Amino acid sequence: MAILLLTLMRDILGVRRVILVRREILAVIDVSRVTTKGQITIPIEFRKRFGINEGDKVVFLERDGMMMIANSNRMAFEEFQQTMAGEAERAGIASEDDVAALCREVRDDLAEGCNAGNA
Repeated sequence: MAILLLTLMRDILGVRRVILVRREILAVIDVSRVTTKGQITIPIEFRKRFGINEGDKVVFLERDGMMMIANSNRMAFEEFQQTMAGEAERAGIASEDDVAALCREVRDDLAEGCNAGNA
């Protein structure tokens, strides 16, 4: 079974090496060299897969003695999603019509505030 899995990883995913760390299989798809300035190149297949574009920031994480790199924009968005989970229900927003009504209400409030300042 393990040999079949490793063969599939190599043939289908283009994995160059497979490393077993604490009974967890890690696929080594590419290797980067660290420059004298401490810079590395993130392989194109990883940049595409994880939505990392030129100018994006990445965050370095450590877990169980291993370093991981993540797209900081994606992490921030996922954290925001987790923080906001259930807030729509608590606010009584159950449909797109409710969202549209809330947007109209906020716009009207803002317009009233601007008009009051001009009076």
